[in-house]
Amino acid sequence: MRRAAAPRAPPFSLNHPLSPSQVAHFYFRSARVVRGVRYGLEARHTVDVYLPRAVATAAGTSAAGVVAAAAAAVAAGRKAPAPPAASTAPSPALPVIIYITGGAWTVGHSAWGALLARRLSSGGRPAAKGGAAPTSSPSPSPSPPSPSSSPPPSLPADPCIVICVDYRNWPAASAAASAADVSAAIGWALAATPWLGGDAGRVHLVGQSCGAQLGGLALVGAAGRVAGVAAGCGAAAVAALLEQAGAGLHCAHHATWPASAIASFIGVSGVYDLDALALHLEARGIGAGGGGRRWLEAVAAGPKASSAPRAGARPPPSLAALSPAAALASACPVALDALPRRFALLHGDADGSSPLGQAARFEAVLRRSQPGPSSSAPPLSTTLTPWPGATHTSPLVEGPLRGGDADLLTGAVRAVVRGDPGNGRGGAVAAAAAALPAHRHPPGPPRRLCPEWLVGAAAAVCPF
Repeated sequence: MRRAAAPRAPPFSLNHPLSPSQVAHFYFRSARVVRGVRYGLEARHTVDVYLPRAVATAAGTSAAGVVAAAAAAVAAGRKAPAPPAASTAPSPALPVIIYITGGAWTVGHSAWGALLARRLSSGGRPAAKGGAAPTSSPSPSPSPPSPSSSPPPSLPADPCIVICVDYRNWPAASAAASAADVSAAIGWALAATPWLGGDAGRVHLVGQSCGAQLGGLALVGAAGRVAGVAAGCGAAAVAALLEQAGAGLHCAHHATWPASAIASFIGVSGVYDLDALALHLEARGIGAGGGGRRWLEAVAAGPKASSAPRAGARPPPSLAALSPAAALASACPVALDALPRRFALLHGDADGSSPLGQAARFEAVLRRSQPGPSSSAPPLSTTLTPWPGATHTSPLVEGPLRGGDADLLTGAVRAVVRGDPGNGRGGAVAAAAAALPAHRHPPGPPRRLCPEWLVGAAAAVCPF
């Protein structure tokens, strides 16, 4: 009796929508992508905005027109009009993803988020006539809206508006300056959200690798601003550090947004404890003899690290001062109450660059950061989802090349955006991870972009 042949995977193709050529074509040529929108004066102070097609369709203009009107409104400091109070229909405004890419503090760029942004911003149709009331009702016009116009009508909640943040890298800037850039970009994104057709109550912050550290630090600093100059409060110390690092940047939104404006924080393969990371790098033989710590300290010190210290100059911050886990561990109750109430940490259990222990340590700190008995703040919801067999770059490199993991990462982020982070280690995020029980052998024939030997070679030479 002949055994049935196993299904063969379809051959890889450069026409696959996840292939590097297709993603690059989408990033540079798609009318849905508006690149290089400024949030500050520095060359790297820009964001890339990904709009679902329906946003521009509902506004009667192009995506570039919607973003230009939003940027003009933010620059002028205008507040978006509130939706009609009499409307009982659910808000059709879209969720917003603010994405902070990684890159070891040295090669980060907003373009690295193009694949995830493409998937999250896809789909959706304009609201049907006679359906839910929009947040405003400007008459459609073929010309771009004027800076004084109202925000565009909002849409069904299946796609997301994605804002990918660019920021200065080391050695041009210190890690604290990078975090100050990220903080300014978050403030800009929050101010622009209603003008882009987004739901101000569903803005989610996603950070990958060191992007999770920078985004987490900006979030802790925003919570620390509520505490003021409380002695011994780690969050207040971060707020002061970022205020100093951002001085002179002339970013209007750097220190004005509340941490509570973020609905949830989603960390992907994140770094949360730089002291522990230094020990891990040296244990792997990277920077043996203290070299790993010296490199991280150079990143913390920034471009002036090699110059002779000036009289009266402040010493660079310690690695603990730049670690979200350490800052939250010593945060005061007022700052803890100001945090978003949902944290979802997604991490590969085979991550050799930022090990799973980083996320586990941050999760443990978050679980100890619950509001006290006299607080009126709701409890923090914290989820840690380990991805079996996934490395540091699996969700962004090897996975998409194999054709399977891009949907896993997108699905996990969507699960959190839908408001279902689960309890403990369960829920929709864990269910999404369980869809790929063995990372190297996804179920069913995947649509590969490359043969397996080439994927393995890419993983072998990848420095992360």
